[in-house]
Amino acid sequence: MALYKKVQNQSVGTKASGKWYLKPIILMTADTDLVAERVQKNASVKISDVKAVLHELKDVLQDLLAEGYRVRLEGIGTFKPSLSSSGAETPEECTVAACLKKTKVLFQAEAYRDGSTGKLVRPLASKIRWVQTVDYQAPSTEEPEPQPEP
Repeated sequence: MALYKKVQNQSVGTKASGKWYLKPIILMTADTDLVAERVQKNASVKISDVKAVLHELKDVLQDLLAEGYRVRLEGIGTFKPSLSSSGAETPEECTVAACLKKTKVLFQAEAYRDGSTGKLVRPLASKIRWVQTVDYQAPSTEEPEPQPEP
């Protein structure tokens, strides 16, 4: 189950001001180790092999994106290189050195239309079931105070 809470928009002078919205609660980050562990449970390979493939996948994605490819992983989605830039008055002034603000990677989850309902289906999101939480407190990121030695 995925948790959400209700939050009120506090911005002033906008159409959204004062309106209530649903906000997902992200409990933690699943790292490569956890992903590899879960894949191992569903496959007949060792966790070390899964981790090796995941690390290699990162390297391959980096290389393909650097070469300008869009990368589609069936059942997952598509990664593509992107950038943001500032404007320039002339084409000559519009160079990477002068205008490039940020290089980024965009991800779009795979989607298809269900033949019977016509609804858009995103396989990665198909198992998410939302449950409201009340008074959720994020875990503290502070270091615990050291306890005196006995």
